[in-house]
Amino acid sequence: MSRRQDTDPRAPRRNTRRRKKGGFLREVARQMAADLGAGDATAAARLFVKAHQHEAFQDHPDVLPWLMRKLGKRQAGKLVDGLSQLPCYNCAKGCVPCEDCQGEGRIGYQKICERCMGLGVVPCDFCAGSGLMGVEALPAGLQSVVAIERLKRSLKRIKKHLECPLPQAEQDDAGRGAEQCAKLLLALERRARVLRNMLTLAEQLARSDRKARKTLDGPISSCGETVEATETRIRECLQQLATAAIHDAQGAAEGTPARKLAESKVTFYQRLLASGNLVGTGFDRPSLMATVKTVSREGPPSRRAR
Repeated sequence: MSRRQDTDPRAPRRNTRRRKKGGFLREVARQMAADLGAGDATAAARLFVKAHQHEAFQDHPDVLPWLMRKLGKRQAGKLVDGLSQLPCYNCAKGCVPCEDCQGEGRIGYQKICERCMGLGVVPCDFCAGSGLMGVEALPAGLQSVVAIERLKRSLKRIKKHLECPLPQAEQDDAGRGAEQCAKLLLALERRARVLRNMLTLAEQLARSDRKARKTLDGPISSCGETVEATETRIRECLQQLATAAIHDAQGAAEGTPARKLAESKVTFYQRLLASGNLVGTGFDRPSLMATVKTVSREGPPSRRAR
């Protein structure tokens, strides 16, 4: 036994703790490899997060190289993909029932619920409406890597939504058209919020971690066109919801609750379209285009200097 261990009673205890942590990490790596091998990246991702919560990776601040050594490059990539899709624990796809209307989309029988825009749900405060676990719950060495995967995946899904024809609120089937538009609007809003979260993270990294920020620079520079098209399609969805409400109002008898509710929707949606934003609703958020421009200005100093 060394002199330090003879004179310092804490040394054996520290060595014991280190051995226990080493054994715990080996077991975590073994189980993650098993889950990934079975095609369950979500289970592996949840195990990784749980291990991080127990401070298992304190001795591995740059955790990605450790994962690549223990799992292999391909399996480590699958784990990152699983982490990028790990859902929020508090909601379903970024939304929770609206408390103002108890999920009904209306106040009483004659007025639209403005907080949820008549949709019955509002963005989850816990995940800012993204439906995903925040990257800040991960080790710092993985945050930018997961953010890139999340950004790329969201852009791909938004493009798929944009490729589909816009649902139309036809007069003879306005309800079905409105339902499809509401579903599309919620899907686009969720992806828009994922983008905003990642752009906000990039803005923070621009000030604190140039290397991590540089890895996000490429995906961010390709966001502009998609973001503009997304904002346009969201407005088009609102226009179709207004059109569906007009058809509903025309088909309801004068003075009935159904007619008053439909007219309330028409007035509300047209006001939103005229304002150009969602202020006053639970979906209010800064413009994505403004965020992209801000983050681009905050980009790497070397790029700004050119």
